[in-house]
Amino acid sequence: MIKRSRIHLLNILLSALLIVAGSSGPGRAQTGLEYSDSGYNKLLREALVRYAKLIKKAESGNASSQHTLGMVYGGAGSGYGMHYDIPEAMKWFKLAIEQDYVETQYIFGLLYAKGRWDNKPDLPGIVGWLAKAEENEEFETYSLIDALHEEGVWENGQDIPKALEWFGKAAEQNHVKAQLNLGAMHYAGIGTPQDYGEALKWFKRAAEQNDRVAQATLAFIYDNGDGAPQSHAEAIKWYILAAEQGVIEAQYNLGYLYSNGLGTSINDAGAFKWYKMAAERDTEARPAIIARFIIAEMYVEGRGADQDYGQAIKWYGDLAENGYLEAAFKLAETFENRGESSQDLEDALKWYSIAAENCHPKAAYQLGKRYTSGDAVPQNKVEAYKWYAISVACGDEDLSQKSKDAISGGMTPEQVSEAEALVADWITKHSG
Repeated sequence: MIKRSRIHLLNILLSALLIVAGSSGPGRAQTGLEYSDSGYNKLLREALVRYAKLIKKAESGNASSQHTLGMVYGGAGSGYGMHYDIPEAMKWFKLAIEQDYVETQYIFGLLYAKGRWDNKPDLPGIVGWLAKAEENEEFETYSLIDALHEEGVWENGQDIPKALEWFGKAAEQNHVKAQLNLGAMHYAGIGTPQDYGEALKWFKRAAEQNDRVAQATLAFIYDNGDGAPQSHAEAIKWYILAAEQGVIEAQYNLGYLYSNGLGTSINDAGAFKWYKMAAERDTEARPAIIARFIIAEMYVEGRGADQDYGQAIKWYGDLAENGYLEAAFKLAETFENRGESSQDLEDALKWYSIAAENCHPKAAYQLGKRYTSGDAVPQNKVEAYKWYAISVACGDEDLSQKSKDAISGGMTPEQVSEAEALVADWITKHSG
């Protein structure tokens, strides 16, 4: 399970603020208080009124209100003011669970499953992704679970069979996240024999309720043929639903499937659409980074969109500025291919140099070629030899080695020694 920093101090401070502002403490809201007309006090008064109504309904036996009150006291319920009190939260959860309230059944499943993902370092990749996605989407709920354990009000500890039991009860009542957890546990064989059929059943039930994590999970399964017969067409169906709800992995994978004609005919325009959607996300997640690179490449090739060197330079440039060497090399190539002005050639040389200096073998080779021919730089055999040798050191042991050997034939021993010294300096600078 993803570990999180404790939220207790913040909640306690907010509780204190609420008390100073007019609450009688963690249990009741005062009545007959005088408030100013400030926006803050108006919101606070409204929250206290909602809280008073909520606790009245909970005390009358309303299971939904009891559960909500547990969430409020656990710091995961908004709109009621702050009344942080973990033992009080558990008291209300227990009252709701006695009435088989579905949301509390799910909470109990999580409580019994505490740490379930940490117990299997060999979790299937799909389940590992699902666990992270689920926790990111339900950050407050998982923080509440952590707090209930850490405060010592949950004494039962981890009990995977009971987790399955509570998830099962909630799942049968169509609780989406319980269905997702149940599917994951059957898929990975956590607390139960691995059963792909049972896992697919619960993933589908959750996906059919429009849960984007479940939809992406199903798509991954069909895409890779892990747990079901491989079907790219079926994967596309579920990827689209998840991608439309913002799952970046689904957006990227749709781009890949359309680009390669898997489960559909090759559709470069469709691939461009989904890659660009992933590329434009404000994240440094790996799918977004790769999608940005592919979008730049597609603009260069005019594949899926009109050829546009300017757009390619923009996308490559953003990556290159953030240290991606292959993007720096491609940016140099794009400036060179556009070649609209002498500035383009200068920019190409700049980015070849940046990439080469950081051990990009192809960029180093390109610099060697230019110093050999005098293209955009003064002809210089020593510099040419140096960059060919650096290219070899960085992994190009074929073409660059031949070029280095060829140019060394026309150099004096002193020039070769000078070039070797420059190479040695570069290696010393970049070692360790």
